[in-house]
Amino acid sequence: METKERKDELHLMAAEKVLLSLSSYSRCTECILYAMPFVLDVNGENNLYLRCFETGTLKGFFAKHCKDLFSEIISTHNITKVHIMRIYNDWDVLAFNHHRSESSKGHGPDKNAKMFEKLVNSNKGSIRHSFDRAYQSLKNTFQGFSPGYVVFCERMARHTKKRKRKIDESGELDNINENHQYFKLDGLGNINQWSAAITDYRLNRPFKPYCELQDLVQKFGDLDELSLKDQFEILSSCPNLHKWVVRPDSGGVKLYQYFVPNGRSPRNLILGEMENENVEDGLINIKSIVTMVLAEKYKLLQPLSFKKTNKKASYQRKRVNRETILDQLGATEESFELPMTIKCSLYQEFKRNLYNDGIILWREHNAKCQVVVMNNYDSDTGSFEFNDFVAVTRTVRPGGIINFECTCGTHAALASAVNFSDWDGIKCCHARVFADIIEEFSIDYVQQNEHGYGAPQLMPNSNTESVASVKISNGLKSVIQDVIPLHSVMDIEKFSVRSPVGHQFIHVYTDNRSKRVYVKCMSGLCSLANSKKIKLRTMEEVDKLCPHLLVFKSYIDENWDKHRLLRLLRTQLDTDTDTDDEQQLDDVTDPDFDAALAVLHLDDTPGDVTDNSENKVIDGFDPETLTWKFHSKFGRIVNADPFDENLITSTIKRTEFFLMALNNQPVEFHPRCDSDQCACEVPWMRNSEGQLVYVPDGKTTLYTRDRTIDCDLFKLVCSTGKCCLRWDGLFENIFRISQQICIVEELCWEYIDMVCTSKTTFASFRQCIDNNYKRHRSPKYFMSAKTFLKLFFSWSSHQPRDLNRQCNWCGESPQVLACDATKIGILSQNIDINPIEACESRQVLPTETRRNNRCFLAFSPKSKDESDEQYKNRLRTIRDSRNYLKTWTSNSTEDKLTPLEHLDCRKQLLSVLPQKVKPFFSRYINQQMSIVQLKAAKRVMHLLSFDAPVRAFLPKQLVPIMETMVMEKHARTGLLRECQKFNIALSNLLAAFNDRFLDSDVLSLIEYLLERVRSVPEPDIPPCEVIPNDPSKSGRFYYFRKDGAQIRKNRNFEIGKGDDEPTTSSCSKRYPIVAPRGTSFLFLWFCPAHGFCYGGHIVNGSEGRKDAACSLFQFLETAPEGLFYDFACGFEEYSLNRESGYFSNTRFFHDLFHRYGHNCSPMYSTKSLIGMTYNTSICEQFNSFLQCVKASCKHMSQEHFVFYVKFFIDIWNTKKETSFKNKLRVALAGSK
Repeated sequence: METKERKDELHLMAAEKVLLSLSSYSRCTECILYAMPFVLDVNGENNLYLRCFETGTLKGFFAKHCKDLFSEIISTHNITKVHIMRIYNDWDVLAFNHHRSESSKGHGPDKNAKMFEKLVNSNKGSIRHSFDRAYQSLKNTFQGFSPGYVVFCERMARHTKKRKRKIDESGELDNINENHQYFKLDGLGNINQWSAAITDYRLNRPFKPYCELQDLVQKFGDLDELSLKDQFEILSSCPNLHKWVVRPDSGGVKLYQYFVPNGRSPRNLILGEMENENVEDGLINIKSIVTMVLAEKYKLLQPLSFKKTNKKASYQRKRVNRETILDQLGATEESFELPMTIKCSLYQEFKRNLYNDGIILWREHNAKCQVVVMNNYDSDTGSFEFNDFVAVTRTVRPGGIINFECTCGTHAALASAVNFSDWDGIKCCHARVFADIIEEFSIDYVQQNEHGYGAPQLMPNSNTESVASVKISNGLKSVIQDVIPLHSVMDIEKFSVRSPVGHQFIHVYTDNRSKRVYVKCMSGLCSLANSKKIKLRTMEEVDKLCPHLLVFKSYIDENWDKHRLLRLLRTQLDTDTDTDDEQQLDDVTDPDFDAALAVLHLDDTPGDVTDNSENKVIDGFDPETLTWKFHSKFGRIVNADPFDENLITSTIKRTEFFLMALNNQPVEFHPRCDSDQCACEVPWMRNSEGQLVYVPDGKTTLYTRDRTIDCDLFKLVCSTGKCCLRWDGLFENIFRISQQICIVEELCWEYIDMVCTSKTTFASFRQCIDNNYKRHRSPKYFMSAKTFLKLFFSWSSHQPRDLNRQCNWCGESPQVLACDATKIGILSQNIDINPIEACESRQVLPTETRRNNRCFLAFSPKSKDESDEQYKNRLRTIRDSRNYLKTWTSNSTEDKLTPLEHLDCRKQLLSVLPQKVKPFFSRYINQQMSIVQLKAAKRVMHLLSFDAPVRAFLPKQLVPIMETMVMEKHARTGLLRECQKFNIALSNLLAAFNDRFLDSDVLSLIEYLLERVRSVPEPDIPPCEVIPNDPSKSGRFYYFRKDGAQIRKNRNFEIGKGDDEPTTSSCSKRYPIVAPRGTSFLFLWFCPAHGFCYGGHIVNGSEGRKDAACSLFQFLETAPEGLFYDFACGFEEYSLNRESGYFSNTRFFHDLFHRYGHNCSPMYSTKSLIGMTYNTSICEQFNSFLQCVKASCKHMSQEHFVFYVKFFIDIWNTKKETSFKNKLRVALAGSK
């Protein structure tokens, strides 16, 4: 028995040694939990001895949950006392790490990342195998007194690669947690109870879980008697690193200590002293030994650091609940499935990662508004992001309404789903954890400190001992810092910057090409946000910096030597100029493909057996069914999902065909039928045994990924011989285009992937596959580019895709749209279309108003008593006054006028102002306002100084709100908030002059503006009519209707092709006459809320405002409320000069990408939109996507080009739809 017990001990200690080894690898494990309980008889009483090991976020776990988790064992064996003995502690982990680092093999980060799988699963001595072996041995020896064990290990999430789920040999999806988590529970209760306890402890673990070594003397040094529990605690706190080997002489166990000078660990010294007969001396020696350890007499050979790496008015609100999001997803509670990469406890997982490895920094500036910076999570997969951050804003509004806003993707998806900026109910995980922190830790406020910011503090009754409370306490202190560095990667440094206008992130990064360092403010509302690069020279020009960069510049001046990239930014020479302006991609000319298109028949290359009878005219678009079908003799429905289970299974079976071909075995294909009869209700031919008779149907060449395979075909024939059922490849996922040619469908999907990633053409794809055939000794070449082109169009057109579908959430009447043209098209000689601006009607309608009649300082009509010269001088005076008002109210510091000239200009301005607004302007000129009122009035006057129409300042949607204020003569909080959504400057003006009642001069200004908006004449909109549209002939393919029909025709207006003469407020956009090298443009419309493309049209000439205005008027029944275009100012003028009635409720904006460089009214900027969640750069992103297909479609016919573009647009729409649904699923998963 003694020898057997020694072997049991050896197995157990070897298994425990693997745990110590695993814990010593840096960047490998986040936590380890292990326990092996034993029931021991001590003085006639049963005691529970718990050998355990706890690291990371589970340190101290058993001290809190031991009695609950082992309650069944305690009651079964009548346990009176429980003793917890930690076999290793932090000293041992660091010592073992040092011991391994001195070995010849060493260890690096790459190796550390792979050690988890090796030590947990794959190695023979891994945790999975060693503990099972050790426990079985112990169980045979100790029987029921060794009731079981538990082991829980989890990889460090920061250094765990995300991967997609794969299919195992049985065809099932593997466990996504298999490679980064191991949980083994044997004989110790319910695994769900353990999981719940582990999750709870990781969220609420104490900051100091147990007594440290340096606290032993203070806690136990003066005690005259130590209990057994005290003795276990002392031993658990002392180092115990050792290496176990078998003694060759006696077969026992030998200790090898990793401490100097005498080679014995402090734990074993204490055990040795306690074995003495004199207990009191033993107690004295315990104190002396601990003192010796603290005095570093028992130190490691090389000091190791214990520091951890820093990781870096009342209005009705909408309510979002699970039913709301499920309705958006088109699912029910029963059918809803979480994304594959999301665990069931997404919120708890995010909260745990945030508390343990994330950051929580307060950046708010007053008691009613808090801004907190914390880590982001992937809005598609739910994965925690360690190097990406968001800002969460908590606002307390009048009436106690609490609103949360976040910069994460989940919040934006929810805002798009409900089409509102604030709501109650389901929020993102950031807002939810923020709300929990406020509630759980009872965060209170103090008065403003010397920094001018409210510093929230923890209430006295909060739990200040947990890790979470310590992190939150430190985060609250960060409110006094204006700039805080965040955790970043090597080539980018991120900072949280707080300025007088709010919080924002600033990035310092290295340019990939020039390797120079630049600074970028991430705010889209800053005047320099659109500038790609801000160099040190620009940082010195204070007047060009936004408020965030001004604050950050001060930080650079004081702390530039503390950051690597800031040092480079400070020291680098700044003399060379930027040369990284975006250059347009040249069209790729493929001579091989040109030659292939020029040939009228299929190339007779080896392996390309063709049938001349199949060279028929391609069907193309069918106006009756509104579908596309390109010719195939064996046409059938093709699966449109590249990851369908049947396709994946069929792909795996291709290896079987490959091996049969190599072994010269025949590969045969037989048709499958679900009926015993043909279409004529005649039974199929059968033999005497009643089996179906398959008749030979010739041979075909199957093109696979690696080689061609000659196959024998069979068919079914009815008894009369009139009907036959031929093999079409449906069940094998093989597509046949002719009798002699068929292809595996995954090869077509591979072409699509290569087009989307590497701009592959048909000819280059053919060459790539052909080279692969040569490497695999294929008996034939791959088919020609011409053949593959015909096959691809036939295959793709037989997919059940609805190429005319609308956005699932916006439908046929989108509220917001964005548009742009992209340089992708076909050769001009292949185009046969009428320009979209062409007009058949000869009737000319009057243009009621022009630009200078629609603006604030408008041109009035000529009076009867006024000469032509006097009229011109009056118009010149109005124009000069408008320019002076714009210059005077701008933020420019340049002033070239003398005081007398200023006086004359102001008198001239007052002379041309309408009588109703003169009092307001006079008060501003005479400075008869408060500072706040002067600032608000200056901004409004600046916006009114441009030649933009008054409706841009006061849109129609705002008219009812203004009318209510005028009627009540008071600006209620709810009305101000609604006004702020349309015009923040006007809202600030009303708030500044709202003291019980609105100021009378401001009321007069509002009344005048309302009169101007109402007085604008609007021509009637012609009724809608269904005009059939053939996209293959017209080159126009829009999805605003299911049938894609045109509903209106263009009308002629008096203004013709021209507009008013440009002014200093006019912007210009250059349009090329035609695309370079004689190719066309493509003009497209998008939904910026969901990324959906609504189609477009071919532009054979110059792209301009006409394309945007005419395409909407012809195909969309009601104009949207908001439009984003890179030339929005000119687009609005063009539209109002013609179909002003159709666009009467539409607001026009520049997208953020093109705002820089415009000198028109700021009302066209997206900065005027509060809480905007639209992706205004969706056009540029889609342009980048379409550049991938440009090379492969340049030489197509018009019909092929339209279908080809529509097909890839549908692929884009499917991805965007899936991505948005994933964001909603993540939001729904985080609501539990």
